[in-house]
Amino acid sequence: MYKVNIYIINNRLRLFKYVFRLFCDIIDLSNYGGFKMRISYKPLWKLLIDREMTKKELQEKTGLGSSTFTKLKNNECVRTDTLVKICEVLGCKLSEIVECVEDKNVKDSNRF
Repeated sequence: MYKVNIYIINNRLRLFKYVFRLFCDIIDLSNYGGFKMRISYKPLWKLLIDREMTKKELQEKTGLGSSTFTKLKNNECVRTDTLVKICEVLGCKLSEIVECVEDKNVKDSNRF
């Protein structure tokens, strides 16, 4: 039974890595519908407020460094296993802490 659980966790981790790579590709490379996309961790901060948890408490529970939280605060790409740790601590899904939003600050040469 222990090996089965490890197998399931490894498959979920692979899936999260794949999905996050797709998110990063959307942010950095693609132009879909005339606008650029970026990752926002706004849902994570809202979830922390709802659960009355500080960023410092989350950092301590996950064991993540301050540089990782700076990246999260600035909506920069972080490793998928980082997001998995946060989801495990908060008991939530990836979609509850990350969203893909239009980046209105990017000028697109293909727009009319």
